[in-house]
Amino acid sequence: ADGLQAFDSPNYPPLATAGVDIRYDRAALARPAQSGPLRMTRLRHTPIGVLKVFPGIQFELFSSIVTEKLRGLVLEPFGAGNIPGAGCGLLPLLEKARRHGAILTVCSQCTEGAVHLGTYASSSALKAAGAVSGLDMTTEAAVAKLYYLFSLDLTPEQIKHWMEQDLRGELTED
Repeated sequence: ADGLQAFDSPNYPPLATAGVDIRYDRAALARPAQSGPLRMTRLRHTPIGVLKVFPGIQFELFSSIVTEKLRGLVLEPFGAGNIPGAGCGLLPLLEKARRHGAILTVCSQCTEGAVHLGTYASSSALKAAGAVSGLDMTTEAAVAKLYYLFSLDLTPEQIKHWMEQDLRGELTED
C-alpha cells in the first residue's frame, strides 16, 4: 500500500517507468477514445454487491443480500471463472439473483488473464445462470462500469451486452 508499485494493471503495459528519469510510453498514453468524446455522467445510487469465492465458503450466508433490491452482483471465482462443484449453494443464490433481475458479472481473482465462461465445465453453470464475463476487467472496474451503465437507463440486456465491450480501456479486446 505504500510502495511505488502499489497499483498495477497487469493486462496493460506500464504507462511509465520510474528510475533516475521517468520514461513515458506515449503510445499507451495516447490511446484514442473508442466511444466518442468523454462525457460526464451522474452516477445513480445502485445496490451492487461483490462476492469473492474462497475454499469452504458458505454461500447461504449471503442469501440475505440477494433480494429484489440488488441490481448487480460481481462474482469473483477462481481462474477463468471456475466455481465449486454442485451442492455448494452458489447456483441457487445466482438463480435467485437472476430471478430478481440482477446483472451477474464474473471477474477472475487472477491478476492476469481473462474469464471465459463455458470454457471449463465448472464455469458452464455461470453461463447457464445468465452471467456475463468480465473478461480481464478488475473487480473494481466491473463495479464502476455497472454503476455507469445502470445510470444510463439501459435495459438489462443492453447492460449485459456493454459489460463485455471495451468502453474506455477497462478490458482488452480480442
